[in-house]
Amino acid sequence: MSQLAEEAEIAKNTVLSLYHERAKGVTFEVLDKLCSALNCQPGDLLEHRPEDKREKGQ
Repeated sequence: MSQLAEEAEIAKNTVLSLYHERAKGVTFEVLDKLCSALNCQPGDLLEHRPEDKREKGQ
């Protein structure tokens, strides 16, 4: 994770938050840097998981 943060020129805490699924969001700039460092497309990193209504408090 440290190597990825260095290669992507983003904060290590950002990589850790994304890895441990604690991030509330990600900027296009960070996504672009990650894709460049990993030589991949955004769809390779993102997965849509609809929230369960119970998680929303409904």
